Amino acid sequence: MINIHAREITDDLTSLVSQIDELVSPALSRGGDNRTQSFVVFLTDDPDEMEPKLAKLAEEKKIKNIPLTLFDGEAGHPDYKIAKDAEVTVLMWTNLSIEQNFAFKKGELNADAVKKVVAAAKKHVGK
Repeated sequence: MINIHAREITDDLTSLVSQIDELVSPALSRGGDNRTQSFVVFLTDDPDEMEPKLAKLAEEKKIKNIPLTLFDGEAGHPDYKIAKDAEVTVLMWTNLSIEQNFAFKKGELNADAVKKVVAAAKKHVGK
């Protein structure tokens, strides 16, 4: 399972989501297990404003394998313990056990960070 929590849509986040979407697509088509499942949760205090932005993102980037969801509240669900200063958090887990946790403050998710997360995701899904 790969779970991305984000507070803003940025070009680097869009790149990350697109690459993870492509990565999980072949794994799902060959009957992958729960490591191949992914979802993105946008943490927002204004879900009505964010919802059309998610629809636009999904359409423009042809996101097909990863649900883009909303959580009403920038803190996120308390069970996930998302850092208050993290703009993007990526969790990779299997059977309720977190295997990797990447947290990026505002501006830290850049092209190099995206490459690092995607490389870890490839290993996670067994590529």
